[in-house]
Order: sequence, then C-alpha cells, then structure tokens
Amino acid sequence: MQTAYRIVVTRPRAGTVWDSGQVRSSAESWVSHTGPALTPGTTYDWSVRTWDRAGRSSPFATATFDSGLGDQDWSGAEWISGPPPAMTRRTSTTLARKTTAVTASPVVRARAYVASVGNWQLYVNGVVADRTSSYGYAGEGYYDVSDITRDVRAGRPLAIGVLYHYWTCTCQGRANGPRRREARPACW
Repeated sequence: MQTAYRIVVTRPRAGTVWDSGQVRSSAESWVSHTGPALTPGTTYDWSVRTWDRAGRSSPFATATFDSGLGDQDWSGAEWISGPPPAMTRRTSTTLARKTTAVTASPVVRARAYVASVGNWQLYVNGVVADRTSSYGYAGEGYYDVSDITRDVRAGRPLAIGVLYHYWTCTCQGRANGPRRREARPACW
C-alpha cells in the first residue's frame, strides 16, 4: 500500500520547477500542484515516485505534458473555421482548412489546438496528424493539443485542416452538438 509520494516537475533545459519532496499520503490521483504557476503553453516533464508501508521506494516514473492556455493566451492565434454546418438527419460533417506561411527560421515547436464537439481529425499538409473525440455539455469548452513540430517545415507553406463530425441528439450519452456556426475547430 502506498504511504507517500514525491512529484518533481522540470522544464527541459531549464531544470527543476517544483519538487514536492516526500509527502506522506496514500493519494494516487488529483494531487494538487502547489509549486509556482506554470507558464501557459509550455512543455514540462514530470516524475513521480511512491513509497510503500515498509518504506521501500519505487523507481521514478516520468512523462511529459504541455500546460494549457487561458483566455488571455490566444493573442496571435490563426483561427480556421468551415462554412456553417448543414444539418442532415441530425448529423453534420464539416471540413475547415487554412494555409499559412511559415518563416525561414528553424521550427523549434509547433502545436495545433483543436476545439470541436464530436469526432475530429487534424490534417497537416494533407496527412492525418491526430484524431480523437471531444464531447462536452452546454457551458463546457474543451480543446485538444497536438504536437505538430515534425510536420512543419521552415520556409514552406503550412496547410492545416480539421474534419469534424457531430450529432445533434443527446443519444448514446453524447452531448447535444451545436447547431450554428459556433461549432468550429480552432488551430493555433
């Protein structure tokens, strides 16, 4: 049985951002970050180690995450959207696409943020780069983040597209999809 944990958050090439130290707790999820505020839209590594009741520690388990964006962090975003959805039999599929210029500077980091209700596929230069489903309820808004760094080439145009599909029924536990132009993905 777990009796303690330690969480360490680091930023690649910048060192430790937060180290919880050994915390006596059996909590295995929903542990609050009590360190300094994280920079929005930034990649971090995190490691966790646990101790059992005999005081033996586990090896560190490590993963990577990107911190989210707040309402004030979207300055400079290039939004894409498709035409108003045509509703057919309580379902809709829409393709939104945009081409943008990429400077000749080396591409260090590129992320696509997709906000859409239902199933969606992200295309980068005509190739599927990511796909998932996102179902929320009225008043909830979600976005997914895709790392597209390897797909973006310095000095070449970048074509971003999102094919998204949603239903307008509340069947099968799905939220009722939006009926107007508000149903559009956003890429940045």
